[in-house]
Amino acid sequence: MKLIQRLTLIAFLGLLASCFGDKKMVDVKEMGDTSFVNKNFNGNRINYSEDKSACEQMSLSTLANLYDVSEEKIHLVDNKKSDRFRKNIEPQCGFYIETSENDYEWLRGSISLFREIGKDEMMGEIAEATGGGKNWEEAWALQKSISKSSEWVENIGLAALWNESKTELKIKFEGYTLTVYPPKNIGNKEEVAKNRDYKNIALAMAIEAGYINLKTDKMKYLKYTLILSITLFSSCFGDKITVVGEELGTELAENKSFSGNKYSFKDLPENLCTLISMDEIKEQYIGANVNEVKVDQVRRFSGKYCDFMILFDPSMATTYSKGFLSVVKDFEGDSNWKEQWQFRLKSLKSAESVPNLGKAALWIGKQRKLEVKMDGYTIVLTVPAINGVNDPNARQHDYKSTAVSIIKNSKFF
Repeated sequence: MKLIQRLTLIAFLGLLASCFGDKKMVDVKEMGDTSFVNKNFNGNRINYSEDKSACEQMSLSTLANLYDVSEEKIHLVDNKKSDRFRKNIEPQCGFYIETSENDYEWLRGSISLFREIGKDEMMGEIAEATGGGKNWEEAWALQKSISKSSEWVENIGLAALWNESKTELKIKFEGYTLTVYPPKNIGNKEEVAKNRDYKNIALAMAIEAGYINLKTDKMKYLKYTLILSITLFSSCFGDKITVVGEELGTELAENKSFSGNKYSFKDLPENLCTLISMDEIKEQYIGANVNEVKVDQVRRFSGKYCDFMILFDPSMATTYSKGFLSVVKDFEGDSNWKEQWQFRLKSLKSAESVPNLGKAALWIGKQRKLEVKMDGYTIVLTVPAINGVNDPNARQHDYKSTAVSIIKNSKFF
């Protein structure tokens, strides 16, 4: 029976690989080699749940940083919260990144969780043969051996397999497989010309979503390697500086007088617009011909956030500009936030520490974004840009002061 399953799988994977031009002759030695399994795996950080939302683990801020876009350009589709999907399907979060007015050019990706299927369950035999069952090792080895563009990623989960041809990262955990497709569009010529490192983007998405345990020194080293690779993309936008090794130890300006949160993450409302003052926002844009500050009532994705816009005088070239407020939940046991913030502070030209706000605060001028570290979560505010304004003083608007004032005068404190 095992022989039949193996031959069937070889035929199936061979056919699939041929569709992507990725087929190679099967290496018999690789088929039986299970040395790729991570012996240092310390257990799941996030366990599988049928009702789990895959979108809740992924922050807009992470995707915005990876693709150097504003958060309002990112759309999430949660199959557990959308009426367009059956509720009994596996958790999946779809990502759409606006790149133009033509949605055919948008970048598309996803992150999904697939439960491990027992051999005695329906489709159990197929799951075993294709690597989705409890005895998955041989099937994964076979998938690697038949694909010329696949490679193992060491020290990630129980095992991790990157397929360049399919732009797919699969990570095996106890009880499920995580599959990541980083946002991409081969029909978008500008995107293709950027020649992004999608493997590192996929790994960064899995890390920042909290699926990968970062306790070991190996993983800390890997994470810094990934972040360094990702920040190389920023060099295209003039916001990258070289990081000297000893600079990583430089202390971030922490607020020693921080006395704790007013709200825990759980107690924060879904609609964060109730925590900020629209009058305060309008006050901050005096001189820019702002007629009104308006909340966008259309909730485009799940989570705790506020989508708002400033409306300019109709005579101006640009009639509105959007801002975005969100909160990103910390993951239990994650004590590495300070190291991550230190790295970003040193690797981005436009990043600077903001004193006396939350536990610590970071302003990234290139993205007009303020991040404030609280107990258990981070506040992320992207303030609207002023475009098409004739007044030169308005064009030199102090976005940092605007963002700090909006947060300080909010109900977060």
